[in-house]
Amino acid sequence: MFLHLGKNMAVRKKDIIAILDIKSILNSKINREFLEMCKEEGFISETLNDKLRSFIIVRMVKDRNVCEIKIYCSPISALTLQKRANFIK
Repeated sequence: MFLHLGKNMAVRKKDIIAILDIKSILNSKINREFLEMCKEEGFISETLNDKLRSFIIVRMVKDRNVCEIKIYCSPISALTLQKRANFIK
């Protein structure tokens, strides 16, 4: 199954590591540093230009032994995405 993140972007549900609310991330110094490091390393996909409301951390398998981490920004709230993915019932 796939989870729609907004703006024609979807990821496989089984590849999702975390769905995080942007407010909780930006309130923490450590999380802000983590995002800056990810941005510098090119892990963050910035294809969505709307107001950001959540980050989705995804594990993408390239080959059998090679995994890549990608962070997607979404204009959809973390709670809504978690409900859509049936992480919250």
